This record gives sequence, structure tokens and C-alpha cells, in this order.
Amino acid sequence: MFEINNSNDLKNIPADEKEIFIKMKPSLRTFITILKHGSAERIFISKSLKKYISKRILKALGKTGVVLRIRNAKRGRKRGIKGKVLKDVLRGSAKEKSIKHGIPLRTVYYLRKMRTKSAHGGQTGTMSAFETEQPQLKFSNTKNK
Repeated sequence: MFEINNSNDLKNIPADEKEIFIKMKPSLRTFITILKHGSAERIFISKSLKKYISKRILKALGKTGVVLRIRNAKRGRKRGIKGKVLKDVLRGSAKEKSIKHGIPLRTVYYLRKMRTKSAHGGQTGTMSAFETEQPQLKFSNTKNK
């Protein structure tokens, strides 16, 4: 799959490329260039870029046989710490966990801060991705009969 990040990439589309992923705001010129240079069968765009494509362009792509698909792309930088290591880092002494896993001490403190901030409804307003278990709430019947 060939990725188009900017207008310079439009000049370098391989002629035999079947799938193209557009990461920039598309224009009419972008689609014309893609159709001229390559034999693209499928064009992928992110959900947010679909709103910039006119209905006229969508109809024209349909007539040429090119399928336009929405690709759910994750945003932001990937986390370098995953799974069991992350759970282990959140428990115990920060300095020991930093040395054991080779993670900077500042990162350990940051991860702990983000866990508590989101768990208490802080700036993010949702439960943290770090929390694996949902807290069980117990309600007692306090009505007097």
C-alpha cells in the first residue's frame, strides 16, 4: 500500500500500485493525479478526511471502478510500554520498577499520574486504559419498612 503524505508523494506513485492511502487533505487534483499515474483499485482515507471530498468526486470514482474506503487510523504516538510491564510498573516502588524494566523514572511517575487522574474523572473524563478491572459498586437497601 502506497501512502500519500504530501503533494510531493503524488509524483512518486508506482504504476502497478493497487491500494493507496491518502493522509493529506484531498483535492480534485489529488484524485486526478492518482487516476493518471496508477492503476489504483482501492483508495483509503481516514474518517476525518471524508468530509473534504465532494459528492461529484465520489460519483466519478464510482464510475471509474475505484473503491473509496474509510480506514480507522489511530491518532497520536504509540505507547512503548504495554501489557504486563505496564501493570507491573504501576505497583510497587517507582525507582525499582524503573531500573527493572529500563524505563525512565519520570515516565513511571507520569504513567501513575495519568492512571489516577483518569480514574478519578480528571481532565480526560473517562476510565483509564490502564485500569483493567471495573470497580464493583455495592448498594445496600436502606429503606425502613
